[in-house]
Amino acid sequence: MSVFRPQFVNIIGSGFAGIECALFLAGHGIKVHLFNVERENKEDYVDFVEKIEFEPSKKRKVFEQVLLKELEMLGSPLVRYALKENITFERKNYKMLIDYGRKMIEENENINVFPISISQINPSEITVIATGNHTSEKLMDFLIKYFGYMNCFKRVGIFPVFDKANETKMFKRPDKENRFYIPLSYEKYIRFINLIKYYSHEVDKDFNFEENTMEWLVNKGKDDLRNFAMRQIYVEGLEEKPYAVVRIKRTENGYRMDDVYSNYPQEFQEDIFKSLEPLKDSKLIKKADVVSSCLLNSKFIINGHSQSVKNENIFFAGSILGIDGALDNIATGLSAAININKYFNEYQMVPLPENTCIGAIMRELTSLEEVKPEMFFEDYRMLKNIENLDDKKLIDRLFASSAENLEKFKENYKHGKRI
Repeated sequence: MSVFRPQFVNIIGSGFAGIECALFLAGHGIKVHLFNVERENKEDYVDFVEKIEFEPSKKRKVFEQVLLKELEMLGSPLVRYALKENITFERKNYKMLIDYGRKMIEENENINVFPISISQINPSEITVIATGNHTSEKLMDFLIKYFGYMNCFKRVGIFPVFDKANETKMFKRPDKENRFYIPLSYEKYIRFINLIKYYSHEVDKDFNFEENTMEWLVNKGKDDLRNFAMRQIYVEGLEEKPYAVVRIKRTENGYRMDDVYSNYPQEFQEDIFKSLEPLKDSKLIKKADVVSSCLLNSKFIINGHSQSVKNENIFFAGSILGIDGALDNIATGLSAAININKYFNEYQMVPLPENTCIGAIMRELTSLEEVKPEMFFEDYRMLKNIENLDDKKLIDRLFASSAENLEKFKENYKHGKRI
């Protein structure tokens, strides 16, 4: 904390996370400077949403309903407005909710809006970066320089999904829910990458080999794909360590191949992936892709208070952390604001309880269990031990537990101690 008493908080970005953060802080008497810049390329964003959007699973639907109740309990301005007006948090309503949030901001005397593009940050001022997927090039370059290129990404891979897989031909990972391995011998791995190489001669001459796609890695070197996405590990049940390993996760929407992405046409991808024995009778229902998106590897950038581990004056919120959906963005905006309210007034920050949905989001964003950045979490492992998702009383029971923990949190927050 600076030796000088802060006079305001900067918030960069006016999507769900930025609006939520600004309204909460302003409601607590803190002056906010909100930097509102329209997206540089709206068509890119539409394309991005279409590529990542998938039918929500039952887990996701349950999680969102519980999270909605938690956000209302914690005093979310956007959620309370939506509930009052009976507006659901579906994508078709996003613009309406954003427009109303910006209207509330314009009417708030504690918030000053500046239509200015920010290219760098003053590290001595409290600043929230909530710029979303399409952070400006200049600001992203600043973040890469400040936090390191291994933690900041301008292009993000979307993993392929298949309608089915032969689980008897895969090895179950005992410590993970619905996760499997496909071990490859040296010979099988070579056949797989040779098929990828074959299609590199079949694509259009103007085809762009995107960095870190399977085709880019294979053309770079024989073992580059293995080292990046099919790392060699011991698989229980095999006498010898496989040369390479494909990782598969079973979800409600199908079987997702993790860590492998591609820019090839769908028919090329399907032929390549079906060369793997457990997938030979499957259909590729969601092709791998690479999209323009700004993403931070949150595990190495923020702590559980949404605060930068490198500079305590910098906080992060929103989809730049790798999340998707209005409620998730609102949750991270509110979480950052709750902590900044304490930090601004020189009180100890109080962590949100992990056994709540909002706490699970922060826990997962900072977990080092998976070191690679991930995108668009299903339920943040909040519902991993719940089997009957059709139980009509499930949401009430989950929220009853959350409410009890949040009441304790609110009491601790109210009587917080000075630093």
